[in-house]
Amino acid sequence: YLMFGPVNASNNLLEFLKLEQVPQSYALLTRFPIVVVCIGAAIFLLSAITFCVTGTSCGKCYYCVYSPLLMILSIAIAFAVVVLYLASKTIEGSDYQEIKILGFNLTPQLELLWTKGVVDDTETMCELQEVVQCSGYYDDQCVVPPGGNFTVQDVVTGCPAQFVLANSTGAPQPPSAVTNATLEALGDQVGWDVGKCYYEEQKTLSFGCLRTFAEILYEVGNILFIPGLVIACYVFLLSAIASYLNCCTC
Repeated sequence: YLMFGPVNASNNLLEFLKLEQVPQSYALLTRFPIVVVCIGAAIFLLSAITFCVTGTSCGKCYYCVYSPLLMILSIAIAFAVVVLYLASKTIEGSDYQEIKILGFNLTPQLELLWTKGVVDDTETMCELQEVVQCSGYYDDQCVVPPGGNFTVQDVVTGCPAQFVLANSTGAPQPPSAVTNATLEALGDQVGWDVGKCYYEEQKTLSFGCLRTFAEILYEVGNILFIPGLVIACYVFLLSAIASYLNCCTC
């Protein structure tokens, strides 16, 4: 089929075997190298302990504990990927404007955390916006003058750069009213680069950080669903066989 089939034969075969998400899963994991390093270190440590214990007098007792724990872990992995997959479908249905897990809407709680971050640690929230390439919590929240369902208070508490400007001038400011001298003076006053924060915030006005967080969760839940279930079933099966063979008579 791969040799004589259509041009997209390989893609069709991967889709039929439910393997089309494996390359995407790898690409997703490589975006978070620290996670890969931590998981790899944990697996290496566990493997080293298992290797050293195998064949010793306490080896059977070790496996009687080790195998059931792996079974519990595999069940937890399966539960987690199913929950994330269902959450990804809910996120997609809300146009990435709501994050619901097991029926609980986490969007208001996340908004409170975002507002607290803007007020308590404005510089860090500016850096977060720059790294994630988003502006404010909701889409178009940092537009001045505010439109739609947003108020001036929403702009001030949701947009780090506008929060600094409002504290200095008494109100959020549109680009036409902001000069480099004003931003430089504010930067000297607060001790960090307000100008850079403001310009980065203006670049992504239509892309709120909630959308970015929702898209990340959507990717994780949707892409890792099949690989996660396969790994969980594989680990559970091996652990069940190991538990049966050891009989857990320690």
